Amino acid sequence: MLRACWIIALLSLCACDQSRPRQAPAAEPEPAAKQAPPPRRVGSEEEGWSRVRDDLQIRAGVPEGAALPGSGLTITLMFRNTGTKPRRVYLIKGEPFRILQSTFFLDRGDAGPPVQPGPPPPGYVVTEADFHEIAPDETQSFTQTLRIPADLAPGKYSVRWKYDNDIDRWEGGSVTLDGYTKPLFGGKPIPGIWKGTLEVSFDVVVGKT
Repeated sequence: MLRACWIIALLSLCACDQSRPRQAPAAEPEPAAKQAPPPRRVGSEEEGWSRVRDDLQIRAGVPEGAALPGSGLTITLMFRNTGTKPRRVYLIKGEPFRILQSTFFLDRGDAGPPVQPGPPPPGYVVTEADFHEIAPDETQSFTQTLRIPADLAPGKYSVRWKYDNDIDRWEGGSVTLDGYTKPLFGGKPIPGIWKGTLEVSFDVVVGKT
């Protein structure tokens, strides 16, 4: 009798254990979805940028406020590489020597646009430091002074900035007032050099003196 009672009790415990809800094993966390890389910035004419040509575009940064006649306005020259490989831009460090390379055209209406900078003085020797490498998706900035004519009336004026380069190697041997030029980059094609012309316009406000 005692044995029978013991067996019945044991069966009851088993039944109770089976009737309890069993906790499902914890699901392993799903691996985080890989985020797609952000789209490459190809550049556009918005926000003052020029069109893109051969993975390069330019923009001019103008200080806030009005400029005074007879003063100099520091313009930030921005070059952006929109491509996947490094590009190199030729921009002489000395501002007075940038004529026909980095040129400002100030629109004065009937008076005609004065061109800046003017004819360069002698004495500048171009080196490899004048060829600036820009990494992909990076921007390099330089400065150049816009001279506000002293007789310019107050108002808003349009300025066109033109960047131009047709040099892809510097073999040396040219005669200058300072002697013969030396070869740069071994006289071979300059790595990543950009050739062509880019233009962008911006406005300058001139106040009263």
